[in-house]
Amino acid sequence: LSARYTVMRLDAVLNDGQLHKIHICRRAGRAYGYVDDKLVGQAEAKTILGTLPPLAVGTTKCGPFDGTQALMGTVANVCIGPL
Repeated sequence: LSARYTVMRLDAVLNDGQLHKIHICRRAGRAYGYVDDKLVGQAEAKTILGTLPPLAVGTTKCGPFDGTQALMGTVANVCIGPL
């Protein structure tokens, strides 16, 4: 399996026991990451997205062979759509 991922590091502390609003968006070939409405990361993101697997918590649809990790936490109020 070959995959092209955009690596974007978020300069934010997320494991502090608090709830956080996380917003990831793509515009004009760049990905932007916001935590609690503050821009904390951005990266080039030109890969064309095809059909994506369902959103999941505590598991990964990609498997252990591609470097991705499952989210171990809580996801609430998910909205996926155009900006």
